Amino acid sequence: MKKRLMSFCLCSVIACLLAGAVSADAAVQPRAGVYTYQKYVESSYSFGYGTPIAVTPQVRGPATINYGQSRGVTSTFSASLTSSDINSIIAKLGTSYAKSVSTNENFGTTFAVAKNQVRRVYFKPKIRNTAGKIEKWKTDDTGLHSKLLSTKDASGKVILKVGEFAEGVYYVAP
Repeated sequence: MKKRLMSFCLCSVIACLLAGAVSADAAVQPRAGVYTYQKYVESSYSFGYGTPIAVTPQVRGPATINYGQSRGVTSTFSASLTSSDINSIIAKLGTSYAKSVSTNENFGTTFAVAKNQVRRVYFKPKIRNTAGKIEKWKTDDTGLHSKLLSTKDASGKVILKVGEFAEGVYYVAP
């Protein structure tokens, strides 16, 4: 009985192939899906500090300052980049970087303002200057047949973060 059933199944497949109902390729291997994706390939980077942001109003001394306002800090990218391109850069750099993040209201220290001086606290965010290319790729399910479709220059000044707050330096100045 098993021989007859196997013989019948094999004959059915051969008959379908001969009739052209199913292509030989489809019978041998399933068709793979085709997908496109993009990734950021960094070619250079350096670390520095961004533009200072005032986080307190001016204070006339004698006084101490130990608390400020939470302020938003935003990364900047080359103008031609799409939101998807920017997400690729952030994904490549990892979870220590953000498109935007806030400063902490609590400095963790106290700043002294001398008598008759007018000062305020500033925050300078730490940034990663990055340059590279956004690559767009096409591949199949197996990943064995990948093709580079396009490249685009990309650069940015990306904000570093510590936990949920921006990484940087607080300091007192006029």
